Amino acid sequence: MTEDLLNTIIDLQTRLAYQEDGLQHLSDQLARQAEDLRYAQRQIQLLNQKLQDIQQASEDPSAVSNERPPHY
Repeated sequence: MTEDLLNTIIDLQTRLAYQEDGLQHLSDQLARQAEDLRYAQRQIQLLNQKLQDIQQASEDPSAVSNERPPHY
């Protein structure tokens, strides 16, 4: 092989290695973001449920007990 061809192959292999590394970093970041999104969606579901509970309690006065507030 000529030296130019060898240098071209080495250059291509180097570029490929950097691209593979970059792709792995992007894949890792995407996985973390997907996990964060699932967590955020779960939190939204919990907040929606709490909001519905509060709305139902405010619509039904008998649902509110006569308990003393915690500061008593």
